[in-house]
Amino acid sequence: GSTASSLTCGTASLLVLRANARRKQAIFVNDSDTVIYLAKGPQATLNTGIRLNALGGNYEMSKKLGNLYLGAVNGISGVAGKVVLTTEGV
Repeated sequence: GSTASSLTCGTASLLVLRANARRKQAIFVNDSDTVIYLAKGPQATLNTGIRLNALGGNYEMSKKLGNLYLGAVNGISGVAGKVVLTTEGV
């Protein structure tokens, strides 16, 4: 099954996806007008990691793509109140 969520990122690092040993796939979509950065691990930092461009920028990770990560993913934006959508398949 899969689980979808919507989270509001701001100027401090925020957990957008918990660690999950059963994860098979995860998709992240930027549903805002400002760039959001993702980090595989405990702390997201502006201008580093995975860049989700504004207005639909996205990133997918899966075993099939060879980039599956089972740990926590965090996000940050240079402006408060920006939305990142996540879908996790297990």
